[in-house]
Amino acid sequence: QVAWRDYNLATKIGMSQLTELSETIFQTKIDEYDIASCYPRIMYAINGKNLPDNFYGGDKKNKIAMNVYFNQFGYDRTTNTSKKHQKQNVKKKLKEFNIDEEVVAWLIDNFFESEFRGDLFNHIAYYEEQIISELMTLIYDDGNCKNQGMARRHDSIIIFGNEDNLDYVSDFVPRVFPNTIGWFK
Repeated sequence: QVAWRDYNLATKIGMSQLTELSETIFQTKIDEYDIASCYPRIMYAINGKNLPDNFYGGDKKNKIAMNVYFNQFGYDRTTNTSKKHQKQNVKKKLKEFNIDEEVVAWLIDNFFESEFRGDLFNHIAYYEEQIISELMTLIYDDGNCKNQGMARRHDSIIIFGNEDNLDYVSDFVPRVFPNTIGWFK
């Protein structure tokens, strides 16, 4: 485990490989329950907001560019560009991505001058772990728990040999963000 992320075997290979191994070698069905657009969904939830539909643009065309930017924005002390100008550039870029103004303000207030580039990632990963752990506990405590086991895979849960009706997962709202919806699809 690194910070709040569990880098277990299920995270080292792709879902298609996990599915193939599970079905061909172990003759076991595998299901994944993934937090939809986890990183930005948590940023919005921290600010009491639901993530807008089509956040990344049509066909998620901006997903990579946005996630790369979230992981690298911030004050760069090594350049000659003033802190004020850098902050203006960050605000402009985040607004180009159509990020909510309150979320932009929160990002800048809390992470623009972070000592480490990974501070935002670690902050988000903390909440990710809380949400996934709560859902796993809910599934275990369901009483029936008709499956062959579960594993966390970053922002998702992998369930092996599930025979439970887990339709309620799509309506799950974590305790840490009780006013937000749309966590699992």
